[in-house]
Amino acid sequence: ICKFCTDPFERRRLQVHLTVCPELPVLCPLGCGLRVKRGNVNNHVNESGDCPNILVDCPFRDIGCDVTCKRLDLREHLSDKSVEHQIKQQQVIQRLSDENAELKRRLEIADSSVAELNRRLELMDSSVTCLSSNVGHLLMLPSRCTLLSRGRVTIRFRAPSKDCDRVLRSSSFLIHPTGYKAIVLVNHNVYRDDKENRITSVAICPTIGDKDDQLSWPLKFRHTISVINQ
Repeated sequence: ICKFCTDPFERRRLQVHLTVCPELPVLCPLGCGLRVKRGNVNNHVNESGDCPNILVDCPFRDIGCDVTCKRLDLREHLSDKSVEHQIKQQQVIQRLSDENAELKRRLEIADSSVAELNRRLELMDSSVTCLSSNVGHLLMLPSRCTLLSRGRVTIRFRAPSKDCDRVLRSSSFLIHPTGYKAIVLVNHNVYRDDKENRITSVAICPTIGDKDDQLSWPLKFRHTISVINQ
């Protein structure tokens, strides 16, 4: 019978058994001097074990200390390098603070951009409301819009009857290479101040385009309208 594991064996096989017996005390393979049961050696020498000779990383590895030492020497290392560890901690804190400030700056820029987009949307909504209240019934011009050289646009249409009280609206067209779009509104029956004579009113109005979110608002360049009776 093995005196360590109490398993029965033939006497002639006992020595062979002792070379593998899990209950036999053996010296620590890392040389700490302790005797542990052969079956517990792995637990003794792993990271969660109690062997003082196991190699461990410095707990400040994440902030830049790449020292690896025996567990029994770790306390001495922490004591000797305490100042360096504090400096590394301060550097990490400063870096995180700078990154946080940069993220706040970008967030403020994003918030400002959102506020500017909301302001433009409000202006556009206000313009649409104003046009809706002033224009009344709209009639599309039976015409084509032709873009000429040097940014000129020609719009041809037939004059409505004298009794027409609706505002004529052209299709949208580019008024600048960067993407600004506009429409032309024509009203043939606008009373003058004396409320006796009528005149024809022609106006060019910005309208929604595909690149409005990339353009500067409000418009700051001038346009000229020429009316030719042909």
